[in-house]
Amino acid sequence: MQSKTPLVRLLLIIRPIFISVWSCTPKWLSSFLLRWFRYGDGYLSFGVRYLAVYRLAKSCGEKVIVFPGVYLKNINNLSIGTNVSIHEMTYINAYGGVKIGNDVAISHGVSMLSYDHDIYSNSSSFKDANPVIGRIEIGNNVWIGAGVRILKNVEIEKDCVISAGAVVTRSIKENSIAAGIPAKIIKSIKKT
Repeated sequence: MQSKTPLVRLLLIIRPIFISVWSCTPKWLSSFLLRWFRYGDGYLSFGVRYLAVYRLAKSCGEKVIVFPGVYLKNINNLSIGTNVSIHEMTYINAYGGVKIGNDVAISHGVSMLSYDHDIYSNSSSFKDANPVIGRIEIGNNVWIGAGVRILKNVEIEKDCVISAGAVVTRSIKENSIAAGIPAKIIKSIKKT
């Protein structure tokens, strides 16, 4: 894996030492620090967010960048691959399970919701209705544009681009560009 800067190359060399030490700390500390450093934009904040996500998530690869202002709910059901960037104002609720592959770019303002409310239940209000859960899976080499909404029971296969503002309510096949509300495949990506 090639790195863009000498600093990143250095961090990848010393990463195993930090990970092994951090893995011995209690999870509540990682939860606290993830909230405390949520809005920081310095190197320390980026490092702490990575270590916290690594400790709390179901799995987390190398070179995962969590930008300021990201909210990760039910993080214990979140799997993140290698070389992933999650940009500002993103909200991921992994209640039903969210799996993000390798080489994924998640632009700012994206929402991933792996559950919904059962509006047909006997509950007196929609807000208190039972949850209906479903997984979200993002394949390798996917670019999710700004302001995209991804709902439960969706798989975005590898090599896809989801255009800004799309609402993804059903799965997207590989090598596709999807756009719209609800998102539909508008073009195929032909690799040369």
